[in-house]
Amino acid sequence: MHRRKILVIVMSLALSLGLAATALAGSPSGTVKAYFAAAAKGDFEGVKKVTTGKARMNIEKASPQSKKIIPGMGAAFTGVTDEKITGDKATAIAHLDPAKVAKVMWDMGQASLAKIKDPKQRAQAEKMLKGMFASMAKKISKLKVDLVKKGGAWLISNAEPVKVKKTK
Repeated sequence: MHRRKILVIVMSLALSLGLAATALAGSPSGTVKAYFAAAAKGDFEGVKKVTTGKARMNIEKASPQSKKIIPGMGAAFTGVTDEKITGDKATAIAHLDPAKVAKVMWDMGQASLAKIKDPKQRAQAEKMLKGMFASMAKKISKLKVDLVKKGGAWLISNAEPVKVKKTK
């Protein structure tokens, strides 16, 4: 009898966790979170499961170099805001930590720096790259994510940096 109670409790817990995961992935925000969680693990099959259209094509055609960046970008994810649903289409804003994004870029750029033998030139190139990567990271730290509903599930169809309006 004691084992049966434990089994019922374990099954109930597993079912409730499964339902919670399904509910999370059943929303546009949940899909965005699932995408970045899979990306952080380097789980490209998991990333493909929550994408369609242009987003899926970009993943499938990603170069080996780009695939090395994806886990770092996934790990830079900090959250989702501004979810808007209109019928079978939705948008959300994915936020990335600019410092983590810049580090991912820096880690990839160091291979190019290794080719520069002159210490003075290398120092200048490092300074320039760090500044460039920091600037780029700020520009892509907010992504507008477009989603579509297919077969009852929200899928990411595209993601682009949020365009920042220039002030005078």
